[in-house]
Amino acid sequence: MRVFADTSALLKRYVAEAGSAAFEELLARTDQLVIAAVTPLEARSALQRRRRDGSLREGDWSRLRLALNRDVVDMVVVPAADQVLTLACDLVERHPLRALDALQLSCALSSAPQVFACADAALLQAARAEGLECFDPAAEAD
Repeated sequence: MRVFADTSALLKRYVAEAGSAAFEELLARTDQLVIAAVTPLEARSALQRRRRDGSLREGDWSRLRLALNRDVVDMVVVPAADQVLTLACDLVERHPLRALDALQLSCALSSAPQVFACADAALLQAARAEGLECFDPAAEAD
């Protein structure tokens, strides 16, 4: 199964939070994990925020950063090519999305996944409206 994971879903692989177990279960059934080129930047930014606010220890930051860098090598990365950026511009006019969320959705639509994994309500709503099969790991959490 080809799964596109936006940053909100992918982070559940590295930080234990609501939906982490559900996302791991999805990954166990995934043949190809697809991400946007901007996802590693967004993920590192989110981890860095946690490091700054004290919810992520220094040693955990280093370990998670290395794990993310290692794992990205095995993912399909969708570049922010001109047609992807053009579609993202169209998406912000059709849906109430932030710029990077529109870019994530544009990359997902360009990669034709079987499942779009995301834990952001507004982005999930837009993805469903665009015809993607969605999986919200946070909604699957106990």
